[in-house]
Amino acid sequence: MSMATETFRLHAATPFDFVHTCTAHGWAVLSPFTWDDATQRLVRVERLLDGTHVVLHMRGIPHGVHVTVESATPLTPSQRAACERVVRTCLRLDEDLRPFYARIAEHPEWRSFPRGGGRLLRSPTLFEDIVKTICTTNTRWAQTKRMVQRLVEAFGERPTFAPHTPTFPTPQALAQASDEALKACGLGYRAAAVREIARAVAEGALDIEAWRTSEAPTAELRKRLLSLRGIGPYAAATLLMLIGRYDEVPFDSIYRDFVVRTFFKGEPPPSKADLQRVYDEWGEWKYLAYWFDPRWKDA
Repeated sequence: MSMATETFRLHAATPFDFVHTCTAHGWAVLSPFTWDDATQRLVRVERLLDGTHVVLHMRGIPHGVHVTVESATPLTPSQRAACERVVRTCLRLDEDLRPFYARIAEHPEWRSFPRGGGRLLRSPTLFEDIVKTICTTNTRWAQTKRMVQRLVEAFGERPTFAPHTPTFPTPQALAQASDEALKACGLGYRAAAVREIARAVAEGALDIEAWRTSEAPTAELRKRLLSLRGIGPYAAATLLMLIGRYDEVPFDSIYRDFVVRTFFKGEPPPSKADLQRVYDEWGEWKYLAYWFDPRWKDA
């Protein structure tokens, strides 16, 4: 089947490192993203709000990103604008990290941190990020990847020009799914949480997309996230990061083990409160200070 192709370039708030943004955590390998290490390109299949299916091919260029869009028919101006918004959102092109870089400059051990690093890839919607985050809880990463892949294959929409590459499921699709169908994707007990959140979003009872641009304090957003079924403190901290709030650390076994080894060598076992205070000096940048801590290489 024939398809239309067009390209455009987007400028990023400088500095910007495309590869570091895509590979700084695991989202780039969760469907419908795919990451090609050899070509250092990110691909995503997307359903635009008007129902149009597109495949976005992204690669880094100086100060931004080059995007090739494949679609069944030529894009309208509004559809092209929608594609631009998706790319800007996923790569966080407009995020101003200069205050974080100023903090880094105060720490000599951070001198090797890549210029333009600090962004973490996210999904076009908070709904997708919530579902994926739920799939990371109480499991191994390999199982997370399988769960997300199966969800996409079972409930995603398939472009007519690229039928083997489904989109991420809509809230409506997951709201209508049975527990049995969701559990068949490997979700187990997570199925009820995913369906409950999807139903609330699909019915308009929950406007989670507004949380990304909310001016509410982080503590209030954390409270809202924790009110969702399936979201505990670790997941809430992860989602706050994906929203763009970095003043919470993702306390889990990985965080605990790293902090104990790095900061409390030979000391009595610290309390949870002690562990959570380790990055307090970084203030609103605590999550990034932990995630990119240069001492990981020695952990």
